[in-house]
Amino acid sequence: KKEKYDPCMIAYFQYLFCSVTENSLDECIKYLEEVKAGGRAYEFIYAIELCSLYLEKGEYEKAEKICYDSLEASPENIGVYQYLMMSKRRQGDYEGALKLAKEAEKAAETMYVPEGYETAMHYAVPMEQAIVYALMGEEDKAIAAIDKSFELGNDNSNLNISILLHYLYHVKGTEPQEGEDGEKIY
Repeated sequence: KKEKYDPCMIAYFQYLFCSVTENSLDECIKYLEEVKAGGRAYEFIYAIELCSLYLEKGEYEKAEKICYDSLEASPENIGVYQYLMMSKRRQGDYEGALKLAKEAEKAAETMYVPEGYETAMHYAVPMEQAIVYALMGEEDKAIAAIDKSFELGNDNSNLNISILLHYLYHVKGTEPQEGEDGEKIY
C-alpha cells in the first residue's frame, strides 16, 4: 500500500533542514515557495519565514507582496505590519515605515478585542517604530515607542529591543540612571 504524502509539508521539512545549513538562502526560498504554492491553508507555515528570507536577500517587493496578501486575507494580523515596516526601513523610507505604523494603529482600532484585553495592537509595530525613530535620531520618540511596545506585551529579552537600547545608550552615550531600588531609569 502506497502512502500519499502532502508535498507542501515535505517542502516545509526540506526548508527546515536547509535552514540550519550555511549559504542555503536560495534553497530555503525555493522550498517555502513550494509550500506557498499549496495556497492559503499553508500561509501560517510560509508567510513570515518567506517574508524574512526575502528581506534578508533584499527582495523587498516580494516581501511586501506576501505581507499585503496576508493582510488582505487576515486584516486582524497586525504583526504583519512589522515586516512591512522593516522593508521600508531597510530601503531608507523612514516616513513610509512610520505611515505603516499609523495604518496598523487604525486597523487595530477597528478590530474586535476580547474582554480583558485593552488593544488588538501587536507590540512588534511600536518596536519597529522605535528602531525607525532611533535611526532618524529622534531618541525621545524611540524611547516612547519602546515604552509602548512594553505596555503591549513585549519583554526585555527581545533581541531587537536590546539592540536598540544598546544603540541609544552606548553608541549615543545616553546611559540610563539607576533609581533608588536599583531599577534603570531611561
